[in-house]
Amino acid sequence: MLQRRPSFHPLPQTIELASTLYFPRLLVGLWALSSDRWNEPVAEHAVINDLRQYYQNGMIGFDMADIYGPAEKIYGSFIESLKTNPPSSHLSSHLPQPVSMTKFVPRPGNMSMEVVKAAVEASLSRMKVDYIDLIQFHWWDYSDKRYLDAVAHLHELTKQDQPLVRHIGLTNFDSDRLEEICSKVPNIRTNQVQFSIIDTRPEGKMRKVCERYNVKLLTYGTFCGGLLSERYIGQPPPQNLTPSQEKYLQTILQWGSWDLFQELLRLLDAIANKHQCTIANVASKYVLRQPHVAAVIVGARFGVAQHIEENWKSLECNLSDEDLEKIQAIQQKGRKLEDVIGDCGDEYR
Repeated sequence: MLQRRPSFHPLPQTIELASTLYFPRLLVGLWALSSDRWNEPVAEHAVINDLRQYYQNGMIGFDMADIYGPAEKIYGSFIESLKTNPPSSHLSSHLPQPVSMTKFVPRPGNMSMEVVKAAVEASLSRMKVDYIDLIQFHWWDYSDKRYLDAVAHLHELTKQDQPLVRHIGLTNFDSDRLEEICSKVPNIRTNQVQFSIIDTRPEGKMRKVCERYNVKLLTYGTFCGGLLSERYIGQPPPQNLTPSQEKYLQTILQWGSWDLFQELLRLLDAIANKHQCTIANVASKYVLRQPHVAAVIVGARFGVAQHIEENWKSLECNLSDEDLEKIQAIQQKGRKLEDVIGDCGDEYR
């Protein structure tokens, strides 16, 4: 198993949620590995090489799930590669070990300690690590209250002399359930939710609960599947989209029309040009500047593009009050998504 070196912060914008949990404000998301096309050995080798590139360029936090196809298994192969062939980095003479974040996404049912521990041990075996830095729990059916049992057992696993889990987070829990869980189980570190310039639901009730219990958000969908990009300025609604892009296009159209989205893109392009960055950088920094946001998850496009240097520019983009006022003026022309979709995570239930 990969051993920890003493912790240090090699990057300027590293956030610390606890003495044993810190990571850069941009995380690498392994959602794309849910696709069957990543099962071929050649593709797996290419993915491992990409993971090594992210890692040696300072993107040391990796987000996956037990339901993301072979993601945990491929991550384990990446961890093994670091032991046999440690990469060098221009950032430091040595890098901290990767921050391993996965999700526990069980079908509703018996959530005894035996069931929960077995699921965690299965993830550990696939990931080739001694413990999970942050396990993020998701539950499909709020009417089945055994989600409280699962979180309580995960908390017990953090208290062992040699814990299998260091910290607990949640995934796509709404504000009411987040408050319920936090009132019963201490030290819930994070909640992973969709958050973007388009989908600002986490700025409402969710923010108040996060502040009350010192929970930070890990956000996905911040780039709307790549639709928040210069390439779509002046273009009609795109065709032949990936499932991810279809989802975010629907979110955009639930918020407003394609014409309104074009107005937003033109504004974001002007702001990006002023700050010498990209629309994606502006979109990312809009979310990162929220005090209850810990990090944005950048969905890796393995074998397609990495954009590592471009992504880091998000941290350097300092949006002005004038920039934000202009963005908010266009946001207010659209619908409030909490009135259309519901609270954070409601789209999954």
